[in-house]
Amino acid sequence: MKQRYSAIIFSFLWLVASQLPASSAFSRDGGTGESKGTTTSGSSQVSVPDSDKIYPMHQMIITATRTEKEMFDVPREVVVVERKELEDRNIRFTPDALAESPSILIQKTNYGGGAPVIRGLIGNQVLILVDGIRLNNSTFRFGPNQYLNTVNPSLIERVEVVEGPGSVLYGSDALGGTINLITRDLRNVSLSGLRSMTTVATADKSVIQHFDYQGGSGNFNYLIGGGYQKFNDLSAGNGYQHPTGYSGYDGNARLDYALDSRQRLTLSYQLTELNDVPRTDRIVGGNDKKYMYNPQRNELAYFSYQGAPELSFIHNIKTTLSYNRQREGREIISMSKQYLETRDLDEVTTLGANVELHSILNSENLLTYGFEFYFDNVSSTRDTTNFNLQTTGSAKPQFPDGATYQTFGAFVQDQIDFRPLFIVAGLRYSAFRFKGTLDQPFGETISTPSDVTFSLNAAYRLLDERLNLVAGIAEGFRAPNLDDIAVFGKSGSGAGARFDVPSPNLNPERSINYEAGIKFREETVGGSLFYYYSTYNDLIVPKPGTYNGSDLYQGIPVYQRFNVGNANIQGINFSSYYQASPLLKLRTDVSWTLGGNLTDNEPLSRIPPFRGIIGVTYTGEAYWLEYYNLLAANQTRLATSDIKDARIGPNGTPGYVTFNLRGGYDISEHINANITFENILDKLYKLHGSGVYSPGRNVIVSLIIHL
Repeated sequence: MKQRYSAIIFSFLWLVASQLPASSAFSRDGGTGESKGTTTSGSSQVSVPDSDKIYPMHQMIITATRTEKEMFDVPREVVVVERKELEDRNIRFTPDALAESPSILIQKTNYGGGAPVIRGLIGNQVLILVDGIRLNNSTFRFGPNQYLNTVNPSLIERVEVVEGPGSVLYGSDALGGTINLITRDLRNVSLSGLRSMTTVATADKSVIQHFDYQGGSGNFNYLIGGGYQKFNDLSAGNGYQHPTGYSGYDGNARLDYALDSRQRLTLSYQLTELNDVPRTDRIVGGNDKKYMYNPQRNELAYFSYQGAPELSFIHNIKTTLSYNRQREGREIISMSKQYLETRDLDEVTTLGANVELHSILNSENLLTYGFEFYFDNVSSTRDTTNFNLQTTGSAKPQFPDGATYQTFGAFVQDQIDFRPLFIVAGLRYSAFRFKGTLDQPFGETISTPSDVTFSLNAAYRLLDERLNLVAGIAEGFRAPNLDDIAVFGKSGSGAGARFDVPSPNLNPERSINYEAGIKFREETVGGSLFYYYSTYNDLIVPKPGTYNGSDLYQGIPVYQRFNVGNANIQGINFSSYYQASPLLKLRTDVSWTLGGNLTDNEPLSRIPPFRGIIGVTYTGEAYWLEYYNLLAANQTRLATSDIKDARIGPNGTPGYVTFNLRGGYDISEHINANITFENILDKLYKLHGSGVYSPGRNVIVSLIIHL
């Protein structure tokens, strides 16, 4: 079977490669004389020619196609947030970088979390990348998680989100969408020197401090930085929520060396650790007296080469070797056994290798292809302390200690540009291997799922390239990971609490996504409208099961995972802006999602309500002001699991409208201040599915000093 899949891939590659010889329309360094913008960190240096016209929507996107492409011409629905926007919005948590994109809901089980919901999917059904390297590993949880918050926002140059399946280019987990956190490019000399950013806020009495220094000369550039953060309990519209506060620190270093004008080496290191992060919903819901994540730690190092070597067929290449270590500790005391504390520590060490190649076949044809390999080694321990007996002992851990998980993928993508028609077609083969020792009757277990996926997207340019008609079909998949196959532990809260036990022999989840959209741009107005419809089969769903012949474990219902889920999700996303004058800009973004669980004939769980944002910005010579409303409708269309979930409940999530104001002022050439008045009317509200209420009336002030 695998040999047949491999033959399909290489046959497709041979067919595309047999096109006419390459012309001079593309240069090896990506310069065509027509492309705009600079190559961002994490991208290759191949650019597809774009129009000479300049419109407000001009961001260069690399995540959607693995090559530079102007946002307007990408035949996908994308969201981009630049570093300047992060600073202007006083973003303190990386998940909040996407909080003002209505098509992306940020669910927060606790204040230290932040799980993006994209096209109705959450958790390990959304892929997170850092500079193109997978942050998702084999223990990423089903449902809400906190992993996006383990990347410090001070490192980020831009966030790129491709909505819908990204499985062809990025493999497993990219069902709902792909988030790529692209860190600072040291070729941006405007950021050279010492930078200090201090942020304080009133709702949580928080302090965040970050320093970094960027320097270098000639072909050599470097960056070193670090900081700390302290959050106290968060005040919502009804007072302080206890417990919600936590603390953390971060550090980073990067070295760039230019071999010549076309080739570059990069060595990067990033570290974020959060300590004593409470899981608020489990405590407030009465399940636990104590539930603390300690630590939440993410450590990433990588070495990469990218450039245009003197090779006849390969015009650009990027290779990356990566090391990622994620540690998650949990300290739990349940209300039913207050004399007993359980301490879990799961550590996943991931070694990765990525090779990405680009070949210019002819003036209309750009081939992108490559492979990636990741190897997870899992360490998992669980200790218990009995306060009454003054004893400490070990217990069965959440995952098999010493388990391994391998991921391999090979992909090929062809970009064909017959103006006004632009087509992107891709194919991928993926294979996985889990090995670990489970309880009897399973014993040593080896699982080797595989999958082949395809995608086809197109854009048709009209009205002198002011109007783009976009359509596409794409397959997505998610291979079962350790959280599906081998998990052993309590999850959920309230009436929805359950005890998960191993479920080997699962198949990958699969989806097919259909979408169509319009992108429009003029000198003063622009926007997009997208409709999508996705079907999902073999969804891995927790269902009642047994453990050692019993349907209860420690008095909690036993659940296992089964490939029994079939569902569909559809939605409409609309975004627009109007530049009323050189100083005044208006924007409106709204999103609607509807999901159905076909297996159980009920609504799909955790589907966001209708959401939106309306704003107006005034920009002066040395200052700017923005007024905006965040809004959401009621969400009372609930699944059975939503009703049992203490974070939602039988009445669902009430709608809301918040009133907000922010602005910035350039105090001098080297000092900039930003201030946000959040939730001015002190509205009590929370995002659907969250375990904590959003901040009440809140003032956030940041001071950026650049010397």
